[in-house]
Amino acid sequence: MATVNTIKRYLASTLFGDISRYNDLDIFCNNELMGRDYSMKFIEKTRCRNKPKDTPIKEPLQENFYITGLW
Repeated sequence: MATVNTIKRYLASTLFGDISRYNDLDIFCNNELMGRDYSMKFIEKTRCRNKPKDTPIKEPLQENFYITGLW
């Protein structure tokens, strides 16, 4: 299961070409900093619990996620 830390490492590897720079990134959902050990399933259940069940998870998360620390 993917955690925020796993996603940060992937993004650092992809964006910077250096996986050790993952600490330079922060991931937010609904203007709230996501903890490094949060799984995507946990975020779905706790941050999107008021969304209709027939709405795909990708859609609400894409709207509400942003990453800081890229420069």
